[in-house]
Amino acid sequence: MKHILALSFLLTSFIALAGDHNMTNFKGGDVELKAYDHAVAGAVKDFLIFASLDEATGVTTFTAKKEGKVTNLEIKKLASGRFGVEESTFSVLFKKLVREENKFIFTVNGEDIEVDVKADDFINNHYINPAYTFHFKNKDLTVKMEDGEACYNFSAHLIAMILTAYSL
Repeated sequence: MKHILALSFLLTSFIALAGDHNMTNFKGGDVELKAYDHAVAGAVKDFLIFASLDEATGVTTFTAKKEGKVTNLEIKKLASGRFGVEESTFSVLFKKLVREENKFIFTVNGEDIEVDVKADDFINNHYINPAYTFHFKNKDLTVKMEDGEACYNFSAHLIAMILTAYSL
């Protein structure tokens, strides 16, 4: 009986994690995004962006448009083994996750950027209504998710998307 209950719990958890995420909003400062199932669209700084994470490949396709110029990039595991994006004019690279502190650290153009995460709860490896506070360029920016959830992987990609838009 215990085995049946455990198997039932695992299958229910897997089904809950495998499903789509609900449409949600991210707002804060000059960031206003809509997200649905690991895809994000909206405005960051003065860019219109669209980004989508392919869970199978771990690659986020990222498109930004400003003043008629369209930039297409991929945020992914690089040949160096690091995750992020490296271009001739900028780089946004994931450095580490400090789970005990709910802190993501990225290196942007050689400078470490810390992003603290506070959430209403943490269930099934997902932050519930997380708020991401970026510490960079002598200021803090907090971007809050409304009525949604984000796993570690999506959080890292979301942070990379926002930092990439700020780096363009």
